[in-house]
Amino acid sequence: MKIKVSPLVVAAAMGLLGPAALADDDDREQDGIAGVWKKHGDAAPSSTIAPLGTTIEVIPFEDRVLLDDGVGGAQGEWTHADQGPAMQTLCVDGSKVTRTFRVDGDMLAVHTTVGSADDQRSWTETFVRTA
Repeated sequence: MKIKVSPLVVAAAMGLLGPAALADDDDREQDGIAGVWKKHGDAAPSSTIAPLGTTIEVIPFEDRVLLDDGVGGAQGEWTHADQGPAMQTLCVDGSKVTRTFRVDGDMLAVHTTVGSADDQRSWTETFVRTA
């Protein structure tokens, strides 16, 4: 018995592609944050606390967001409004980490704040869409 399957589906099943590669273009238009993103330019250095990798994959799922940052670790709490930015909050080594994800076309700006009200450090990293 033969079954016709798209090569993308086979590659995803074998683990060669992530789920974002299978996303329909209509889905991408509805939720611009979904996709695979690669760090752009000379962004501010990541913190040693909850760093992001050079390539990240963002997958919205209902009212949550899944983040494969290439580093691993806690996903924390997410808020994601249909028209607003996605926001991730987590606690790592006693420090509060807050990330805000804003999409502008094929650019993703990730603003990160680490620390407490007394001692905060923040920076913004930019990523470009690869898939």
